[in-house]
Amino acid sequence: ERSSSFEHGDLMLSAAVVLGLLAGGSLASMEEALRPPPNPEAARIVDEVAAQFVAAKGRGLEGRETPALKQAARAYKARVSSLAMPWRAEKSERPRVIPNIVHWAWRSGDADWTLALSAAMARVVQRPDRLLMHTGPLEEGQTAYTSPVTVAGVEALRCLKASGVEEVRHERDPAPGETHPWSEVLKGKRHKKLSKQTFAHVSDVMRLYTIIQYGGIYLDRDAFLHLPVDEFRSHPAVLGLDPETYEGDHDVNFGSFMAAPNATFFRLLWDGMGLAAYRNLSYAVTWGGWAHDSCRKSFALAIKRPDLVHVDERLYQFPFPGKSAARGGRRGTTPPALLANARTHHVLHMSGFEWHSLRTAQLRASPSIFGTVLWPNVLAAALALHRADDLPRPLLRCLAWLQDTLIARGYLPPGFDFPPDLAPRLREPRDAFSAAPS
Repeated sequence: ERSSSFEHGDLMLSAAVVLGLLAGGSLASMEEALRPPPNPEAARIVDEVAAQFVAAKGRGLEGRETPALKQAARAYKARVSSLAMPWRAEKSERPRVIPNIVHWAWRSGDADWTLALSAAMARVVQRPDRLLMHTGPLEEGQTAYTSPVTVAGVEALRCLKASGVEEVRHERDPAPGETHPWSEVLKGKRHKKLSKQTFAHVSDVMRLYTIIQYGGIYLDRDAFLHLPVDEFRSHPAVLGLDPETYEGDHDVNFGSFMAAPNATFFRLLWDGMGLAAYRNLSYAVTWGGWAHDSCRKSFALAIKRPDLVHVDERLYQFPFPGKSAARGGRRGTTPPALLANARTHHVLHMSGFEWHSLRTAQLRASPSIFGTVLWPNVLAAALALHRADDLPRPLLRCLAWLQDTLIARGYLPPGFDFPPDLAPRLREPRDAFSAAPS
């Protein structure tokens, strides 16, 4: 009798499954998505705050937030950020499901030395199977990093090639629906330089799309992986927690995250998988600003569905001043707590450190974060590659060029040098990267 008729709930469930499958989800991922949230009360709070963000009708107005959007942000801090976080920093014994592929998004223009530094560190420390640089879409007159027009771009390209980076060119901006959620903002931006907030949002959409398609590890150009992240690869999806932001709330950051291909969590974040219960927590709609959309929305979804994602602060460390004692270095001194955090956090996200004068000064403080923690880890990994006969000379020259750059810019102390086992292999002059790319 039951097999010949549907109750109302069965009919709704079947409709949701069909919509989800049409949206690109697998049957297994739909079954995951349709599971009840582990904490119904937390899910209710998240849904209410998400609806408040969407009702504010913000559209990324370059920092000019409406009163309704500001009120939604206050509700997030008071109601979502205060909820208990259920994740523990422990190693999983499950098989690895996240591919050992590292991604970056570099829309157009010449690469710079910070992007080359992020790629070279990932190549040496993580030893990935592939390193993919996602570019485009290019507008008329724009070039990709593979066609540099400046000396700095030539130098960075040589280092990226030595690290084994491959370009993946995208012909259009991906969108979780027929139109981009920021279409109003992007309209009229063609052939014009995107503002930092708009660029950040468009980049977030691209990186989310590529992780869903390929799986792997995403890094920002100024996110530096100095400890292997293999222990996280047993989870289907992983986000880096920012435990205390400038606003005093909790969120996650898209500077570094990772996932298996088509991970259910990121499919829900992308378009809700056709499920009304997740539309307001997806990129199908906007919360009105890039930080709201990427940092807060993804954390809210994680609170609603902690069974689909692992959140861990060791995948993200923002070494600048905030409310935590472990942040920032003032008056030329790096706090011991920051150095201790850096030693245990696998990725440091030094956002804006080359254009924000205060952050630049803090990273030049003593003891040096690069000199005390990050670069010694990179050189130790390079030495291990050398002993395994897996350190090509172009990559070694790239590391030497980056080390010289870090010293010249004050991030490494003068006189910092390679280990004795590596130094004799540097036969070419250090300025070899200034030549035309091969």
